[in-house]
Amino acid sequence: MSQGDTGLEPTLVIKAPILQLKYLLVADRITLWLLRMDDGLIAYALEVPDDPQHPALLWSIAQNTDWITALQTLLHDTRCVLHLFNEIAVNVASTEVRFNFDADGIQALLTDARILHNEDPDAMRDTVSAILDDGAQQEALALWLTDSLTIEGAHVNPTVTAPSGSRELCDVIFGYDHGTFLIESKALNVLTRQQLPTRDELRGDVVKHVKKAVKQLGGAIRYLRLGYPVIGASGEALELDRESPMHLIILVPDLSLLSAADNLGGSDGAAPSGSGRDDDREAIGTSQRGCRP
Repeated sequence: MSQGDTGLEPTLVIKAPILQLKYLLVADRITLWLLRMDDGLIAYALEVPDDPQHPALLWSIAQNTDWITALQTLLHDTRCVLHLFNEIAVNVASTEVRFNFDADGIQALLTDARILHNEDPDAMRDTVSAILDDGAQQEALALWLTDSLTIEGAHVNPTVTAPSGSRELCDVIFGYDHGTFLIESKALNVLTRQQLPTRDELRGDVVKHVKKAVKQLGGAIRYLRLGYPVIGASGEALELDRESPMHLIILVPDLSLLSAADNLGGSDGAAPSGSGRDDDREAIGTSQRGCRP
């Protein structure tokens, strides 16, 4: 239960990897499973439609009387506030949903139900937020994670000025006493697709993105070694260590998508040679779709 405009209201808070949250964002409906365990505890699981045959389940155990009160309230008013939080506990989307419960089944479930803790938690205030641009969100996350690592801070979307013109060097860059970090962020743009992809399709996409990012970072290293000036987002020239070893990071939304990849590295993952030209940078799509029940 959380404090709303008209008093306490049932609230479901989901914390999960951002990729799973995106499946929930575009789903036409969501399914919440409730079950009684052998020891009397109540388990609940939210279905994530990331695979048509074997959808993922985000589950937990009813831990306090507040949860029981919320479920009893839903028997009379099926409206529930839903908040989605990503890996670093940022509220990325919020909405209201209505659950279609079997009242008799819920009453039977609650009879003599056991909870883990007896104390009531403090009611929380909800924060509404929506960040639906996959690429911008991932770059902002990379900047947030790295900006405080050095006094000079990190820089997002720096540009390099070469004889052929100016272009984006990488997504995030920052230096330290012994070298320079370059980060290339690759988003999957799940929200902008006409048809929701399966995880198998996403696995193929992320492998392609990683290979492309390797080429782009190879080109970025060449530009730095040649001494071309690098400009920050505010127009300032960036002082970078161009001689020490450079550290390259490719940021993807979910490492589990690479768990079965055996074609990364070796000749496929080598930095480009010769002209050092990198692929055209990927255009990041945007979406204005909101979170809906």
